[in-house]
Amino acid sequence: MFIENAKKGSNGFWLYVAGIFLVIVGYFLGSIPIIAIMAVAAQATGASQKDIETLNFDALGIDLNTALFLNLIPFAVGVLALWLVIARIHDRSFKSLITSRPKINYGKIIFAASLWFALNLGFELSMYFINPELYTPQFDFTKFIILIAICLLVLPIQTSFEELLLRGYLMQGIGMRFGYRIIPLIVTSLVFGLLHSMNPEVQKFGFGIMMVYYIGFGVVTAVFTLMDESTEIALGLHWANNFFGAVFVTFEGSALSTYAIFKIEEINPEMMLLGWFPMITLFGIVMAKKYEWNFWKAHLLGKGAENV
Repeated sequence: MFIENAKKGSNGFWLYVAGIFLVIVGYFLGSIPIIAIMAVAAQATGASQKDIETLNFDALGIDLNTALFLNLIPFAVGVLALWLVIARIHDRSFKSLITSRPKINYGKIIFAASLWFALNLGFELSMYFINPELYTPQFDFTKFIILIAICLLVLPIQTSFEELLLRGYLMQGIGMRFGYRIIPLIVTSLVFGLLHSMNPEVQKFGFGIMMVYYIGFGVVTAVFTLMDESTEIALGLHWANNFFGAVFVTFEGSALSTYAIFKIEEINPEMMLLGWFPMITLFGIVMAKKYEWNFWKAHLLGKGAENV
């Protein structure tokens, strides 16, 4: 079973402490290029400290595609650090963070991504037909092609890093320490929310409303991971979620400020959250039916694989 994949390697408490430390170091090393470039750009343009804190790349004179690419570098270094931690410190395969089965099911990842993309597209189209005046087209073919390339080739590294670190590494590590599956489910969801607490959306819309979304996202991806005994569905869902936000619709204050097709002038976070709940519920129902999830109580509340 998925949590028990950790048994395939070394699991000492201090190994996990060292592993998390090295991943954090890797992430911050990967942040050096964007920090340095923003500092130089701020000095050259006279941008304010607030522009730097809010990632106002227009004020800094930095191309948004360049900024997106630079923002993804820390995650690439983080993934490399995580791979080294799993291989060298824990002495097990990187695949053990993805699935408990013999092979990775790439079809499942693609299906999850496709379904979540379709649900987001349907919701956004309905919002567009209700309030078309809120959507400002900003399509630029050359910039859009570069954006697509980044989102197809590099963005999956960012979403995979977050899923494999939280729903993989931490889920397994905490699950092995405490046994009962509900504990890693709760802890990883809270950590996911706190890790996003510095996002520009939190400053713009408020800590409370955005934590409901981020922690809620963490809860559902943790549930999907425990029910499916893999991070495959979470990997597809997370990538499709960020891909849609980067390519189709952006807004001022977004963590993914890009050359998307549309820019929304006004965001109602409560309405977006109300729309998100039925979408993620429908997504979960489809996944449960398609992949025949049973024994929900044992998978989510049981003690490891003993009760499954």
